Amino acid sequence: MYRALYAHNSKLPKYLSFEPGDKFTLVDTSVSDQWFLAQNGLGEIGYVPFNYIKKVEASTEQQVKFIDGAMEAIHLQATSEGGQYTKEQRLIMKKLVKHRAEVIKSAKDVRSSTRRRPAPAPPVVQGAGDDTPSPTTKRGQGSGEGRKTHDDSPSQSHSTKVKNSDARRGSVQS
Repeated sequence: MYRALYAHNSKLPKYLSFEPGDKFTLVDTSVSDQWFLAQNGLGEIGYVPFNYIKKVEASTEQQVKFIDGAMEAIHLQATSEGGQYTKEQRLIMKKLVKHRAEVIKSAKDVRSSTRRRPAPAPPVVQGAGDDTPSPTTKRGQGSGEGRKTHDDSPSQSHSTKVKNSDARRGSVQS
């Protein structure tokens, strides 16, 4: 999707007028180096100057929704004018249907080319007396690290922990 950077007022029939912030999808960029064939949110298709628009990130879903909105605008316009599409409206609808299919196809192509790597094999579990952690053992528990002892319970005060720690080392408290 593209967003207009500046206002553009055109009096020519196949060129779009727009305001800053208006959104577009590009239908054809091969016509000219300086003009792109674009579709606005009202379903109008026309040329816009390339240096007046900037590409903005949009998901495939957002792009398709934008194109669908433009197609609906053309349909409502035709309905309000007696239910008959004009030749120009039919031509624009064909371009929008084709453009919508291209947007969806390009998204599928991108997804298929960015496949994820397979997950690594699980670790091999060795003998029971081994210090190698098994898949069910938390890190650090295989060799006794990280295990709580009765001295490490959170209910003990700091001074009790210090006394118990000193007692294990063989020092005497007075």
